[in-house]
Amino acid sequence: MKRSIALSLFAVVVAALALPQQGPDMLALYRNNFRNANRPVKLELLRSAQNEPAEQLGPFYEDAARYIATNLRDLASDPRLQEMLQLTNQGAAASGHTATLEPFWYIFEGYREARRRLELLDTFREIGSGNSDLIVRLTGWLESRNEEFRLGSFTTDLRVIDAAVRTLGEFGDPRSFAALMDAAIVGYSGTITAAARNALQSIDGSIVEHAVVAFRDKPVEDKLEAFDFFFRGDDLSPQQKDEFVTAALDNVLSARIVGEETLPMLRQMRYQANIYLRDREYAPATEALIGHFNRTYAEFDRGDTPQAYLIEAIEALGAMGTEAAARRLTEFLDLINRYTEFERPFNTDITLATLRNLERIGSAVAYNSLFYTTLLNYPPRVKNSARQAMQALNR
Repeated sequence: MKRSIALSLFAVVVAALALPQQGPDMLALYRNNFRNANRPVKLELLRSAQNEPAEQLGPFYEDAARYIATNLRDLASDPRLQEMLQLTNQGAAASGHTATLEPFWYIFEGYREARRRLELLDTFREIGSGNSDLIVRLTGWLESRNEEFRLGSFTTDLRVIDAAVRTLGEFGDPRSFAALMDAAIVGYSGTITAAARNALQSIDGSIVEHAVVAFRDKPVEDKLEAFDFFFRGDDLSPQQKDEFVTAALDNVLSARIVGEETLPMLRQMRYQANIYLRDREYAPATEALIGHFNRTYAEFDRGDTPQAYLIEAIEALGAMGTEAAARRLTEFLDLINRYTEFERPFNTDITLATLRNLERIGSAVAYNSLFYTTLLNYPPRVKNSARQAMQALNR
């Protein structure tokens, strides 16, 4: 009896759809019949709709998408529902009806079959650009997969990760930057890493500004991998890398230490940044390098850092060639002079490095301190270095 009723209903629907229809009436006909039909007839309606102008049936495809999302638990075992998803996805993409994105997202999240997920991602790319909810959800989904991969609990098909990365790259939304950066870092595959790097270049706005924000937002224990990603990679131009390294150094200096185990990582970033900025002679980094010098001297004074790193910090200030760098090195020379004056001799190599770099900067602010150095009980080579620096100021 039920089969007979279903067949009769199907015959009525097919006959109605065979009649010439105008746009709004055709949409109402499809939606009304879909609402009242059983699953086999719903499938036939979707098949029939493929012959109609898709742009006139957007809300009908939304109804179908919501029906499939509501019956998600049947999707893996029901071939008819799977075909309905395929037809609905095709129709929605062709219609451009963005209201289908919400139910499609729940299907994407809950149905793990890779082929259908890839089809849904194609639709997201076609009609989802600028949809804030979709962008935030897909970004969060990728962040979760990145973390699973790090923890070794990853089960998602890599083709889906690749397609998700490319989709977010096409969207170009800055909110996806950190997730795409992590996707490039975690090491899914060479293909995905390359796709993620390309996606970063597609994000709207300044890539160096996004990189700095992503680095600052990282927990202390995860900063090193983000630093290395941009420091060693080619994603930033040399000028952009100057800006990034300076901002990273400044952020590391202000980072809140949550455990002794993070100190070696933070120092490693500081030392690398110091050498890079020294070699680049990037004067806008002066304040950050002064902060690094102050921290390095304090660590050296406690016996936590070898003198080589302190000398490198002095050399970096000399490479800046700025008045602020000259003032800080002059203050440091004054400290060394006080130690020497009160018969507490300071390390000669560090003293010589300070004098050489004051000579390199050539600022008159150091003249009195250099002159005082020549009067104290220093070895001849220290006094000669001070006189040489004074001569450079006179030139």
